[in-house]
Amino acid sequence: MVLRAPEVHVTVASVIPADPITVHCYSKDDDLGTHQLAYLQPFSWHFHYSILGDTKFSCKIDTQYGSGEYTVWTDDIMVNRCGLNCIWQVKSTGPCLQQSQGDLWKQEKKI
Repeated sequence: MVLRAPEVHVTVASVIPADPITVHCYSKDDDLGTHQLAYLQPFSWHFHYSILGDTKFSCKIDTQYGSGEYTVWTDDIMVNRCGLNCIWQVKSTGPCLQQSQGDLWKQEKKI
């Protein structure tokens, strides 16, 4: 029997009306491609995080309000903020994470 770490689900969605946003997400092993997201359109993926604790996904996000590179999953930080289902809302001020406790957490530039 092979032990696997739990499966994580990550969603990035635009909550900016009007112009679409461009999202390019990747890890050191996987490039998830570039996606144009309209208002309220989600882009989701799932993976089993590493039992070594070194899984990291980042997204380059371009909006009419600016661009930035953001970390959307790291084993050591995000599992405590959002559990195994991380939902990112991209606002005009940047991406915000819906935390397990209900409050939104604003992500600064890449960590």
